[in-house]
Amino acid sequence: MTMQTFVIMAIGMIAGGRMGALILLSYLFEGLAGLPVFAGTPEKGIGLSYILGPTGGYLIGYMFTAYLSGNVKNEDKNITKIIKLIIAIVPTYFFGVIWLG
Repeated sequence: MTMQTFVIMAIGMIAGGRMGALILLSYLFEGLAGLPVFAGTPEKGIGLSYILGPTGGYLIGYMFTAYLSGNVKNEDKNITKIIKLIIAIVPTYFFGVIWLG
């Protein structure tokens, strides 16, 4: 069990939408360059072979989730924040499931 989706949403909420998406984009570029930043590397491959593997869609969806969670405002009511964060997590699972299919 990992807390990746929680951390992705926290990055977006702390850094903001655009900066959160840029942070996740740099994370993907680090992994693409061969740095062992992804879970299970280097056993499951590094670089492009890992991104094109079964979890690649989830990795791509992280950028969109960070962007959407970064747009949640502090002025929102708690229930509104929860609904917006549930909506923000949808791209991660959407791209992940499509990629696995």
